Amino acid sequence: MCRPRQLSHSMRTVGFLVLLVNLIRGVAGKQLDDQDARAEGLLHLIELLAILKEPPFYIFLENVVNFEKSRSRDLLVSQLVRLGYEYSEWLLSPLQFGIPNDRMRYYLTARRTGTTKEVESPPVLNLRTTWPYENYQGPQPLADFLEDDPTGNIADIYAVPEPFVRRRRAFSEAAIVTPFSTRSSCFTKAYGHHGLGAGSFLQTKGFDGAKYLDDPSTAVEKLGLRFFTPTEIARLHAFPIDDQAPKPSNSYASDVTSQRQHSFAFPPDLSTIQRWRVLGNSMNCKVVGELMRWALFGNGEPDRCV
Repeated sequence: MCRPRQLSHSMRTVGFLVLLVNLIRGVAGKQLDDQDARAEGLLHLIELLAILKEPPFYIFLENVVNFEKSRSRDLLVSQLVRLGYEYSEWLLSPLQFGIPNDRMRYYLTARRTGTTKEVESPPVLNLRTTWPYENYQGPQPLADFLEDDPTGNIADIYAVPEPFVRRRRAFSEAAIVTPFSTRSSCFTKAYGHHGLGAGSFLQTKGFDGAKYLDDPSTAVEKLGLRFFTPTEIARLHAFPIDDQAPKPSNSYASDVTSQRQHSFAFPPDLSTIQRWRVLGNSMNCKVVGELMRWALFGNGEPDRCV
């Protein structure tokens, strides 16, 4: 846990606080919310905000869908209002930013104005579900994010083994995608470990035939199903791993920002499973980057700065 003095010093240096947390779930899917021990980190930070001598100017938070209905959210936004923050809450997906990956998440952006208020009850939820500041024309096809495979080596190396889906009774429509698809499922840290809702499989042949959704073993053979490579998933998360990764927009960018070149690479000693796992625990850089640009470089317009 951070001590107040340590966190305060960090806030003076950085000026903002970024939180990436998960909605707390209990066994059998029961949501324990702020009563779960894993919520202690977020709750501790909420308490620390009230005693910092120099609170952060900006706060950014990402969480899974339904956090907006939780007691943890109520505690957080009540504290923000009490301490003089203006904030906005969002439900956004990479699909809204032209990326063919369905990863809906809750986001909060907050800016400290210094106008403190008394809070008797949690502020009313005013959730934004659209991104109005870019004219995206819909998601690109997945083909734009795939690695070149002229010899079929990638299809062989990343082929889904038949035992991987043997116990599965059927595939959902979203489980199998083609290079022409404009949507893929959310990739979780379990991708490659088991075949139950951890991410989409890519079809590499048999495009004119049946889908075999009710016969997973046959689908693996007839459709040439393979896993997405770590590089492809990194591209779908907008990590700057190569030239095919989505680029940040020029909107709200400062001269300094536009001059910097960022890059991303996996540590060479990570296995494929480990690379899938860290990507499943990460965020979409395009969505988060646009939110941060909007909050930081909104040119002082009230409806574009928080």
